[in-house]
Amino acid sequence: MADRGYDSDAIVEQATNQGMQVVIPPRKNRKIPRAYEAALYRHRHLVEDAFAIAKRLLGLAYFYGGAQNAVELQLWATWILYAVLVDLTDAVAEALRRPFAEISMEMVYRSLYFVVAAQHQDPTLDPVRYLAEQAKPLGLIKRPRKPPKQKAQAPLDSA
Repeated sequence: MADRGYDSDAIVEQATNQGMQVVIPPRKNRKIPRAYEAALYRHRHLVEDAFAIAKRLLGLAYFYGGAQNAVELQLWATWILYAVLVDLTDAVAEALRRPFAEISMEMVYRSLYFVVAAQHQDPTLDPVRYLAEQAKPLGLIKRPRKPPKQKAQAPLDSA
């Protein structure tokens, strides 16, 4: 999955030869437009959002390492962290009987420090139960957003 800038016959051919499904929209200046899965491409932002969240939480500016194995290891580690974090946030939301969207994944991540400290005192402590019980002080529940202010319109002069 990539944007139009990566639409070249060489990239498409290499990806196809490696068994990948190519989801790259064709450039506008292509003489013969290439078919692509537009519905799947529209969800590209979900992949980008997942990486952005994981990189922000881990404090990564970019992935380190020049070898392909180093980059692959970091990608897998990032996805595993993201998957575990989503699962933990979902479990906390379920314990609180709230929708997933109302729980801050970032604050769940930051609260892991307190979970570890509490588990040192009580090794039988359930992390989900602890996070659910401490949701307010730890700031796990997102505050409701205020509706945007309506600008007052000046009355129309009928001259």
